[in-house]
Amino acid sequence: MRKRSLTVAALAALTLVATRAPAQDAYGRGTVGTGNATPLLTCNQAYMGNAQFALTVSNGRGGSSGWLGLSTTPGSFFVGGTEILIGIPNLVALFPVSLNGAAGVPGAGSATLNLPLTFPVAPALAGLSYYAQYVGNDYPTPSTPAASRGLRVEITMPPSVFVGLSVGGSTDTHYFVDPLAPALQRQANATHTDNVTDAVWTRGGRDLFVGTSIRNEVNWADVGTFPPVWQTVYTASASGCYGMGFDRATKRLFTFTDPGTNSRELVALDGDPNSSTFGQVLANSTSLFATNLVERWALSPSGKLAVFMAPLIAPFNLEIIDTDPASATYMQIIRTAPVPISGGLSLGVRVRFTNEEDAILVLIQQAGSTPAEIARYDIAGNTFVDFNPGMSGVQHIGANSSPPAALGSAPGDIELSPDGTFAIVSGFGGSGWAGRLDLQPFNSSVFAYTPITTTASNAWACGLSRDGKLMSVGSWSPPQLFFFDPLTGASKGTVALSGASNIYTITHR
Repeated sequence: MRKRSLTVAALAALTLVATRAPAQDAYGRGTVGTGNATPLLTCNQAYMGNAQFALTVSNGRGGSSGWLGLSTTPGSFFVGGTEILIGIPNLVALFPVSLNGAAGVPGAGSATLNLPLTFPVAPALAGLSYYAQYVGNDYPTPSTPAASRGLRVEITMPPSVFVGLSVGGSTDTHYFVDPLAPALQRQANATHTDNVTDAVWTRGGRDLFVGTSIRNEVNWADVGTFPPVWQTVYTASASGCYGMGFDRATKRLFTFTDPGTNSRELVALDGDPNSSTFGQVLANSTSLFATNLVERWALSPSGKLAVFMAPLIAPFNLEIIDTDPASATYMQIIRTAPVPISGGLSLGVRVRFTNEEDAILVLIQQAGSTPAEIARYDIAGNTFVDFNPGMSGVQHIGANSSPPAALGSAPGDIELSPDGTFAIVSGFGGSGWAGRLDLQPFNSSVFAYTPITTTASNAWACGLSRDGKLMSVGSWSPPQLFFFDPLTGASKGTVALSGASNIYTITHR
């Protein structure tokens, strides 16, 4: 396919009227094509100034053709048996696409549409989004052309990685790293980043929010200019602020803390810097957890659900909470699911929703040098997937799964790719380790684990770029940030982080 560029007029229309939504995320269900192959639509990060920005169609029928549409709104309606996932009334562009590959062979067709985003960096455009879908001239059944899932693409500030520490004291150092160079952008001490528990980028990377445990604060940095300007937007009553989540649809910022109720609650703040109530509490749960042994939680990609690991030490449950403000059960526990444990001391380290929100991954630490496990909870079926039915009990992904997964011990972090096809995981057992867990969207039983060779020590935290093409792993000795291609494991460089220890949070813009 020949290279194409958006016209200035089309780009202006796209950016000025687009809505804010999550970045580079697949949504909806595709329509299967010939040979049971569903076209796949992906892209790299749509950051301002990216001359290599492109949308790629793959897994189509070789030699076939079709159309790729761009809209400022999503959609959901059927034409025959095919679900159209972009808003046709707000269509910005429609590109003809010709797939290469052996003619007629299912899954062999692919093509790349280059749309360079070479306009200057303008913070006011950060966070604007558009929606894309490919529909092919592949008709496995009458009136049902094959189609990809939808793809939400957010225009962002240029890539940056925030690294936060959890050391103690009053002025933990924080770091901003350019992952493209790679190189250190900024290193500074600030009370606003003392004992960071989590961080989240919003508005296309213009804003950064961090939760802190010792100062009991949620702090905000406007990163539209550099160096960023920090400000405290919320102070909790009697507890640290554990974890961060952001619902882009409602602009609600979530953290977990004691808001003055002598219990730990999920708190929803106004996360819109342009709002008159910015930083104020909009809602919070009531009598959620009386114990301080609950810290680890995650917000779903849609912002409509949250899940907690409660307590940290087994036996523990998954507690799913309704975070949809339009729901009658808003901020209430709507399901409790005990996590099957094989025995011995176990800790719940991280919980993460899959991209499709059909499942929850649970990263579990075992005693001593015993390898980690990853449980997968099927939300619709209200059951944990048994990855080795030949053994008694429920076997999680790990040493006893089939096939076995060679996870290390003392896991620290797990992060999901935007398209839901894999996760990355790291840990500080042994000399430090990392790996990639391949997944299949909408199919909980399929997985494969591949270790990634790294010399990162005490790998408590790992991070993944917004397009899923670059992963990072923190190391303490010597203190540095390692970069890898998550699909090949190839090294993409390292950046020294002078004075860093207890690297607890790594978040890609």
